[in-house]
Amino acid sequence: MSKENLEIFLKKIDTEMKKGKASKIWRAETGDKLTTILTVDIEKITKTIKAAVDAATNVTTNGDTLIKEIETEYNALTNALMTTLRTKFKALAKPNSGVKVLEGSVKGNRIRVKLDKLESSNRDNFHTGGDVATAALQTFYGAFVVLIGKVLERESAKTKGKIIKQKAQGQVFNIEHIKGKSNVQGFINDKIKEAIEEHVNNPEKKDTLKNLEADIASLGLKTYCKSQ
Repeated sequence: MSKENLEIFLKKIDTEMKKGKASKIWRAETGDKLTTILTVDIEKITKTIKAAVDAATNVTTNGDTLIKEIETEYNALTNALMTTLRTKFKALAKPNSGVKVLEGSVKGNRIRVKLDKLESSNRDNFHTGGDVATAALQTFYGAFVVLIGKVLERESAKTKGKIIKQKAQGQVFNIEHIKGKSNVQGFINDKIKEAIEEHVNNPEKKDTLKNLEADIASLGLKTYCKSQ
């Protein structure tokens, strides 16, 4: 592949990525409807809670110490969280629903749920599963705040001297982090695939798909590759 053609190919990808709200549009129209795997892991949730406590300006102890002090009550909260999630996700997993609880349907500190893309449905898989998780996490975080007797506060990363009260679970947890596959990765996959197809299908270009894929892989752009 010539340097000139490679530059043209990469510029096309760059243009697509920079289009106004392109990734947001792709996500709404395509990404959120793709097969999605959500994972809720108590170990990761506790790690996040501890980090939030460590960063809090209104808590004098660290996260590890605090969780140990309230271990019995805290475990009761995590057990309630998992019970709620099992009930809600199992309700979604009806026959022919395209929803399956892959792990943790009966017990355990980890739940994995797969929501398949349905050709006959316009279901938003990301938010269908995400809404269940965020609602349960909000109840859990609200109970945690009551348990420790205060809303966690932290300094703003953008405004010096500003203190932010972390009242909502979304200020501590991020639903993107419990989603199996990144929407950004999917968006890049599609854009690289489109650029490849346009490049290969152009009769004026002599590059083969095989050679083009090899060039892309050599650049470290491995999100799209036939072998994956």
